[in-house]
Amino acid sequence: MSETKGYYSESQKRAIYAYRARNKEAYNKYQRERHHWRLENEEGYREMKEQQTNERNERNRKKREAEREAKVYLELLEKPKLENVIIKLDK
Repeated sequence: MSETKGYYSESQKRAIYAYRARNKEAYNKYQRERHHWRLENEEGYREMKEQQTNERNERNRKKREAEREAKVYLELLEKPKLENVIIKLDK
């Protein structure tokens, strides 16, 4: 098996995932600290995260609007239509 620089072998991947599973709190703390460091020091990271957030918010907004419209249409379908109701008057 040829090893390519920059890639982990299967056994290394399993070891990494096992470590992360056993030390979830420590790994989460590490990820938070790394994220804050990258926000302060890495060029373009903050803009990338802001763009991702804006795109996600736009998708969520469109989804909520679609759900709201669907709810209105369902409510309209449930209401009886007055033009289809025949009224009989006894005289």
